[in-house]
Amino acid sequence: MSLNDKDLIAISKIVKESISGLEQDVSGLKQDVAGIKERLDEHDKRFDRIESDLTGIESDLAGIKSDLTCIKVDQLENNVIRRLNTIEACYLDASNRYIKNSDKFENAITDIEIMKRAIQKNSADILELKKLQQA
Repeated sequence: MSLNDKDLIAISKIVKESISGLEQDVSGLKQDVAGIKERLDEHDKRFDRIESDLTGIESDLAGIKSDLTCIKVDQLENNVIRRLNTIEACYLDASNRYIKNSDKFENAITDIEIMKRAIQKNSADILELKKLQQA
């Protein structure tokens, strides 16, 4: 089967139309790829800013961690615990004194009761003597 000029021209026309359609598709793809590339560039810039921000945050957190360690050690161990130990020692001393002297306190109450009865009896005796003197 041989092709004549008309056939070749028709085939050439069909191929050119197909290639033209493909060229348009490729052109559209190029535009899409360019748009995607632009968006990727924007995302890269955003990620760079985020990475920079995260580096700053990490630095801040390291400072906060250092400050917390300082607070824990300096304030708690050096101040609070030392003061609590002092308060505990004072409390224990006072408590031991109270325990030691609690029997003295009970004896003093008993002595006061005895003195109170003696004073009341003496007062009553004095009043009776005064009445006898006046009579």
